[in-house]
Amino acid sequence: MTGMRSTIVTEAENTGGIAPASLGRGASIGRYVVLGLVGRGAMGEVYAAYDPELDRKVAVKLLRAQVGANDLTTSEAKARLLREAQAIAKLSHPNVIVVHDVGSFGDRVFVAMEFVDGNTVGYWLLAAKRSWRDVLRVFMAAGRGLASAHAAQLVHRDFKVENVMVGRDGQVRVMDFGLARRVAVPSDSQDADDVSPGQSSAAPVAGTGVAIDDDAITATRVLTPPDGSTRQSQPKTVDLEATRVTGPTRLAGGRPDGIHTSLSTELTQTGAIIGTPAYMAPEQFNGHAADERSDQFSFCVALYEGLHGERPFAGKTVGELSANVVKGRMRSVPDSSRVPSWLRRVVLRGLRVNPAERWQSMDALLAALQNDPAVVWRRWAMIAAATAAVVVIGLAARRQGARENRPTCHVPSDRFTRVWEVAASPGSRRAQIAAAFRKSGQAYATDSFSGTARLLDGYVGAWSMMYTESCEAAHVRGEQSAEVLDLRMTCLRDRWNELRALSDVLVEPNGEVVASAVKAAAALTPLDRCADVRTLRAAVPPPNDPDVRQQVETLRAKLATAKALEDAGRLGKALTATALLVSEARVAGYAPLLAEALARLGEVQLRLGRISEGEGNLDEAIWLGQATRYDRVVAEASIDQIFAAGSVDRDTTRARRWFRQAEAFLARMDGHELLRAWMLNNLGTALDAHGDMEEALMRYRGALQLKEKVLGGTHPDVGTSLGNLAGALTSLGRYQEALEHLNRSVTIVTSAFGREHPETALQLANRADTLNRLGRHVEARRDAEQALPIWERATAPDNAQLPYFLGPLGEALLGLEEPAQAVGVLDRALKIAEQTELRSELRRLRFSLARALWPNGLTRQRAIQLGVLAASAPGEPGAGHVLAEADRELQERAAIWVGAHQTESRNRGKVAGRFGSSPAL
Repeated sequence: MTGMRSTIVTEAENTGGIAPASLGRGASIGRYVVLGLVGRGAMGEVYAAYDPELDRKVAVKLLRAQVGANDLTTSEAKARLLREAQAIAKLSHPNVIVVHDVGSFGDRVFVAMEFVDGNTVGYWLLAAKRSWRDVLRVFMAAGRGLASAHAAQLVHRDFKVENVMVGRDGQVRVMDFGLARRVAVPSDSQDADDVSPGQSSAAPVAGTGVAIDDDAITATRVLTPPDGSTRQSQPKTVDLEATRVTGPTRLAGGRPDGIHTSLSTELTQTGAIIGTPAYMAPEQFNGHAADERSDQFSFCVALYEGLHGERPFAGKTVGELSANVVKGRMRSVPDSSRVPSWLRRVVLRGLRVNPAERWQSMDALLAALQNDPAVVWRRWAMIAAATAAVVVIGLAARRQGARENRPTCHVPSDRFTRVWEVAASPGSRRAQIAAAFRKSGQAYATDSFSGTARLLDGYVGAWSMMYTESCEAAHVRGEQSAEVLDLRMTCLRDRWNELRALSDVLVEPNGEVVASAVKAAAALTPLDRCADVRTLRAAVPPPNDPDVRQQVETLRAKLATAKALEDAGRLGKALTATALLVSEARVAGYAPLLAEALARLGEVQLRLGRISEGEGNLDEAIWLGQATRYDRVVAEASIDQIFAAGSVDRDTTRARRWFRQAEAFLARMDGHELLRAWMLNNLGTALDAHGDMEEALMRYRGALQLKEKVLGGTHPDVGTSLGNLAGALTSLGRYQEALEHLNRSVTIVTSAFGREHPETALQLANRADTLNRLGRHVEARRDAEQALPIWERATAPDNAQLPYFLGPLGEALLGLEEPAQAVGVLDRALKIAEQTELRSELRRLRFSLARALWPNGLTRQRAIQLGVLAASAPGEPGAGHVLAEADRELQERAAIWVGAHQTESRNRGKVAGRFGSSPAL
C-alpha cells in the first residue's frame, strides 16, 4: 500500500480470511460521515470521512474490538483500547499525525485523525533520487516526532518508512504511535491461557524456512501446517503484557520460534514478538519488551535504508534476518554510497545489539545527526579566514573584524525598543516613563526614576552580555551544545518578557508605582539563573501540544504582568489580574502554570491582608508543585507560608515546619541563594514577632550575607535587610551595633530611592529610635524631623505606621527637655496606635507620653494612669510569648517611674491639704 494519499495506510493490508464488512459511503462513525474505504488491516479499517461540525476531511481508523484474549470481556477490551487511543490523542507535535478525536462505535473504538495529502517516506524514497542531505532532513523531522512520543511516555514499537508521511507541503509526520500494543495471534496457535511458565504463547510450527525476497520482510504471520499446505489464519487478540511474562520459546541457534511470512502483505508482528521484522530490534526478536531504544534501532534501520537504498541486515527468511540482527551481522556498505563516514558512525551506534550501547535517547541521536563536522569546519574556517584577512591591519582591527564576522551574536539594536532603551530619545519608552514619573507630582519622582533607571540599565546590560556570551559559547567557541543554548535563550526570553511587563506598568504610574518602582526593578528575576545549566535542565518542560504550549506562553506573559503590577505596588490590579489568570490556567489544564498562578495570587492576598485566602492558594500551589516536580514554586510558596504563619499568625511551630520544607526543596534544587536569603529573612521576622530575638538575629545575618553575595553591597534589598538586622540588635539592647548597620542602610536607601522617598524615611525613623536609646537626642530629632513629613506626604493622616515616626520625634524632644512640644506629638501617636491596634508600640508611647505630661501639674493624673498601663504585664499576643529584652526593660522602667511618681503625687497632696484652702462643701 506504499504511497497511498491517506493519513493511515500502512496497516491497511489484506490479512486474509474473512474480512468484516466495510461501511458504505454515507454511513456514520460517530459524527463522521464515511466518504470511502481507504484500506483494511490487522488493526481494523481506515476510512476517508467528513467532519460536518468542523467542515473538514479526516481519516477515521475503526479499530477491531479485541475479545477472548486473557479472559477479557468485550467491554474490558474496548475500555483498554479506548484508554490507549486517548493517551495517543494527547500526543501533539508538528511531526506527528494529529489525532482529533477518539470514541466508541458499537463494540469498537475509532480514532479520527488529520487527512494528509501526501505519500509515505517509502514512496518518497522511490519516487526520485534523493541526496543524503535530503534524506537526513526528512528523517530528522521524523525523529523529532518520535522523540516527542518518548517524552510523553509512549513507545512506537513499529517505526518504519511506511509509518512516516511526507505531505505535499513538505511537512513530515509520523503515524501509528502506540497502536501496535494489541496485535493479532493466529487462532491455530496455542492460547495464552494454555501457556506454561517458560513457554511461548506462539506454538512451534513447521515451515520456518519459507523463502522470501528481501523487500518482503515486512510481513504478516502465516502458518504452514504439517501437511505442507499454506493457509492464513484468522487473527485473535492477545494482551501483550500477559504474554511477556511467560518468556518466549527459543529454537536451537537462538532464533525466535513461530515466525512465518507472506510474500505479499505487511503487518505489525504479534504475540511475544512485536513489530515489522525488517525494522525490529534484537530485543524484540528475543521477545523482550520494546522501549525507546528499540524505537531508536528501528529509526536507524529506516535511516540506513534511506541513505544506502537497502537495509543494514540481510535475510531471505525471517529466521535468517533475526539471526543477523541478534548477532549484529551487517551488510557491507554499497560501493556507490556517498554517505559521509561521520553520519554512518552515528547510525551504526543506533544499530548496536546491546540497547545500553546505543544513544542515550532519541534527542541525543538527533543532536549527533545535526552535528555535521563539515559545517563546524566551515564555521571555523570562516573565522580563521576572517582573522587572517585582517592581520595586516593590526591587532585591534583583527579583533574588530572577528566581531563583525559574528553578527548573529550581537543583541539586535531594536531588542529593547519600546521596553527600556539605554539612551533616552524623543518618543522612546525610557523618555515616556521619565515623563510619567514627573507628572505624578510626587516629591521623590525624579529620584525614584533615577534609581529605577540605574537598576534597569544594569539589567539590560547584564542581559545583553549573557545573550552574547551564550551565543558565542555555542557558535564561536564550541563550548556549549545547541541544547544548552536553547535552554539559556529560553530563559533570557522569559526575563525579557518580565522586563517588558514592568515597563508597561511603569509607563502609566500613579503614586503607588512611583513609590514602588525601585523595588519593582530590584525584584526582576536575577539573570544568573540563565547561566546555571543544572537549574535550567531541571526546569519543568513545556507541554507537548503546540496549541497548549502557545496558550501557556500567552498566560505566562500575563503572569509576568501580574508580577509587575504587584512589584510596582498596584496590588488591587494585581489581585484582579492574578485571580483571572488562575481561572484561565485551570481551563488550560497545564498544572505547572496553575501552580505558578496560585502562588502569585496567594502572595498578593497576603500583602493585602487576606491571610486565610492567601494561605489556601499557597497550599494548593505547593501541592501542584510537588505533583509536577516544580520545586521552585514549592520553595517560593513555602517561603511565603513562613511569613504568614510566623509574622501574621504568630505560630512559630508552623513557621518552622514551612521553613524545613522550603529548606529541603532548596537543597534539592541547589543554588537559588536569593530564595534562601528570603527564607532566612522570613523566619527571622517570625521569630522577631514572637520575641525570639537571638535566633532572629542569626537568621537576619544569614539573609544579609546571602543578599550581599548575590546582589552586591549596595542593592536596595541589602538596605532592607540591614534595617531588619538593626531592629533585632536594638531589641536586644545592642544599640551601637544597630546604629552601625542603620548608618549603612540609610546610605544605601538614600542612594537608591532618594532623600524624599518613604523608604528612606522609614530607615531614618529607625535610626532616630536607636539614637534616642543611645542618648544622642539632637541627632535623633534631626532624623525624625526629616522622616516625618516625608511619610505624611506619602500616606493618609491616620496611617497605621505614623506612630513609628511620631514616637522617635516625641522621645527626642523629651530627651532635649522640651516636654510641652513632645506632648502633642506623642498624644497623636498614641491615639493612632490605639485606633489601629498597633500593640507593639503602645507600651513605649504610653510611658513616653506619661513622662511628657508629668511636668504639667494639671495632667499628672493622666500621666500616672498611662504609666500604670505601661508598667502592666503584656496582654498579647498570647501564652508562650517571649518578651523581648528591650520591652522587658521598658516595662521595668515604667513600673519604677510609676512607683516614684505616685509617692511624689501623694506627698504633694498632703502638703496641699495642710496649707491650701479647704475644699468646698
